[in-house]
Amino acid sequence: MISTLDLGDLTRYADSVYEAIVVIARRARQINDEQRMLWEKTMDYTEMADEFEEEDYTRKEHTAEELKLPKPPSLALEEYLKGELIVEYADESVV
Repeated sequence: MISTLDLGDLTRYADSVYEAIVVIARRARQINDEQRMLWEKTMDYTEMADEFEEEDYTRKEHTAEELKLPKPPSLALEEYLKGELIVEYADESVV
């Protein structure tokens, strides 16, 4: 379901809307990577080069419906709005 979001909600945990968007986007990328690893593990995408040569090899088939995962940007936005994301900055003296 699509709903509108008040920009004031985005600045609740960040100094600006742009900072909030960057935080949400980075978390969405992390979630996407986690989901990709889960997907590959479930689909048995491991090193299978030698296994294909065997005649008895049958790969377990999964459909996308079995692994219906929520969209990473939606999860990241929910986490941000709940205040579950912690923003940490690199020490400027290191750079």
